[in-house]
Amino acid sequence: MDPARALLGIWFDDQDVAAMRLPDKNVCVDCDAFCEKACVNSGRVPIRQLMNELYEKVRPEAEIHMPDDEERLKCDLCGVPLENPFLLSSSVVASTYDMCARAFEAGWSGACFKTICSLDIHEASPRFSAIKGDNGSIIGFKNIEQLSDHSVAENMEIFRKLKKNYPTKFILASIMGQDEAEWESLSGLCEENGADAIELNFSCPNMQEDGLGSDIGKVPELVERFTRAAKRGTTIPILAKLTPNVATMSPAAEAALRGGADGIAAINTIKSIVGVSPYTYVSAPAVKGQSAVGGYSGNAVKPIALRFIAEIGQNSKLKGMHISGMDGIETWRDALEFILMGSCSIQITTAVWLQNNQ
Repeated sequence: MDPARALLGIWFDDQDVAAMRLPDKNVCVDCDAFCEKACVNSGRVPIRQLMNELYEKVRPEAEIHMPDDEERLKCDLCGVPLENPFLLSSSVVASTYDMCARAFEAGWSGACFKTICSLDIHEASPRFSAIKGDNGSIIGFKNIEQLSDHSVAENMEIFRKLKKNYPTKFILASIMGQDEAEWESLSGLCEENGADAIELNFSCPNMQEDGLGSDIGKVPELVERFTRAAKRGTTIPILAKLTPNVATMSPAAEAALRGGADGIAAINTIKSIVGVSPYTYVSAPAVKGQSAVGGYSGNAVKPIALRFIAEIGQNSKLKGMHISGMDGIETWRDALEFILMGSCSIQITTAVWLQNNQ
């Protein structure tokens, strides 16, 4: 048996499936629990007790049987088939060929590649900070991550390689232009090199230059104008990724529809300051000794994200538009809540990043 996989299921509120994946015979009853000694938290995680509870309590009361296949998860994004609704969102976890390939191998249906641009990107370091709960786990996460620091040509090469090696996987290309011509040319380039759809980044809160990212998403006229420009350059579906740093999202979403968008992606991270040192008066993370506003994500922002998804989903003017929901999703229950509020696909970053780094 694989106790690590079962423990992961418990951590992500998936006890039923964790129990049903165990061998038919309870091999833990007479075991000397060597897994507890081998655990990195040796002696602190009652693995044998947890496994016995899965066998004796959870398994007999499981409400459904394990499905024979995953056919029921198949869906689509604006008509393009998806193996399941789960995508990596545009971020550091979807910024290289190897990262996307590992995700595809693990079962993700696709990835929204980290935003492609022609800007000269220089990342700060450190660029992450967090708020932790009383048990030490991260509940809120701040980043000042910018856009892809690879050239456009390098990213196009990655698209071609991914499409060649994983033809059934979905590539959502996030782009950001500096003017109409660039929005148009980038969308066309991404289609030519294998992207299945385009996501327009109108919402990044971390841009050094004015007039980009969330500065666009706050102005419906700019959303409409640049959406129309990107639409001119491509024939594949376009999603407008909108900022939550507004009172209501509908004006920008309706503007995206007027510009030709096929769907909405929401939400991006929320502008934030996390922790201020009483000694230096500087917030975390410090950038060259200075405070920096960054994007806040993680399970703590799920209620805010659900509110915006509900707003878009209930807007009759946006009826029929695909909604790709994100931010705050950690477990299958979180994802289900987004689907119940109107999301047709799900994008995740923070939970993936934290699970691989905690």
